[in-house]
Parts: sequence; structure tokens; C-alpha cells
Amino acid sequence: MPKTVKVKFANGVLTPLEPLDLADAEYRVILADAPVADPLDATAVAPESPAVEAAFQSSLGAWRGTHDPEELIRQLYADRLAHSRPEPRL
Repeated sequence: MPKTVKVKFANGVLTPLEPLDLADAEYRVILADAPVADPLDATAVAPESPAVEAAFQSSLGAWRGTHDPEELIRQLYADRLAHSRPEPRL
């Protein structure tokens, strides 16, 4: 199972910055120059982050008043009816 671990490189040695629960064996290490956010990692962007909270709060209700939901529904049904009828034969 892949695991991402922060390490420090000094004097030719990689030193983990957190405890590792690994058996004595050989492992393959992939190095990245900068921290890379894993899109599948739910903790990559902490929901309690002030920046995330501010962005979320600023977007609340932004759509309100921009359209009439009832008119949108009527238009959707009208479009479906217009495109579901067979072409007239001449």
C-alpha cells in the first residue's frame, strides 16, 4: 500500500520526519522536488483551513436571483417534447 512520508535529506541520508511502521526490507522511494497534493487525499485541503472557509462563505447564495427555477423546468420539458417527436413524413 503506497504511503507518503515527509523526509529530510542531509549529508547524503534521507531521514523520515514521522514514525514509520515498516518491516526490515528493501523499499522503493519516489522523490518529488516540492510537496505534491494527492487529489485522492481528503486531508490535502483541511476543511477547517481559514482560506477554504472564506472561499466557501463567499460563494454561498451566489446563484440566488440569477434565474427562475420554475421557468427553467418549463423550458427543459418544452425542449424534451420538441426533440422527442418523430419527424413528419412528407
